[in-house]
Amino acid sequence: MNGAFDGRIDTKLILEATKAAGGAAAAIWAYYRFFKHRSHAPHIEFEVSCRFLGPQTGSFVAEYTFYLLNKGLVRQKIKRIKFSVRGIKEADVFERRDSKVAGLNFPSVIEEVDNLITDEFEYIFVEPGVSQSVRHVSMVEGTFAFVLVRAEFFYKDGIEHSAARVFAVKPTEG
Repeated sequence: MNGAFDGRIDTKLILEATKAAGGAAAAIWAYYRFFKHRSHAPHIEFEVSCRFLGPQTGSFVAEYTFYLLNKGLVRQKIKRIKFSVRGIKEADVFERRDSKVAGLNFPSVIEEVDNLITDEFEYIFVEPGVSQSVRHVSMVEGTFAFVLVRAEFFYKDGIEHSAARVFAVKPTEG
């Protein structure tokens, strides 16, 4: 028939075209799933909280809570959470400061902890959809009016994620 169409359906050609279309569709899906939506990238929401109990003999018990909420699809291992607490005493004068964290100077270092995850544990993990909290109890002298709590954790590739909040040093209800 010299290459003319004879009305027969070439099933081999249709099968190959279907495979190619399926492969293209899978590639497009994978692109959007992994690169655009970053579904397998870490998605941790990180917050810090503090409550004060007391005072007793001029100081407050300070309970710091660090919340990690995994909003992603992959279990995350956290090997290091470090934090610092800086303060402004009641007698201090407010001073402005150029900083990414605080535009207000907190001149006194109250506490610095290099890693809340003790040597007893190699890491903590946070499953997808789960909120994990880590607590640390310490003390703050009653001469402080405000504290800045800054914490950071590191993903397995070394990327840092941080949170910071200011708290008034006074008894917390509840």
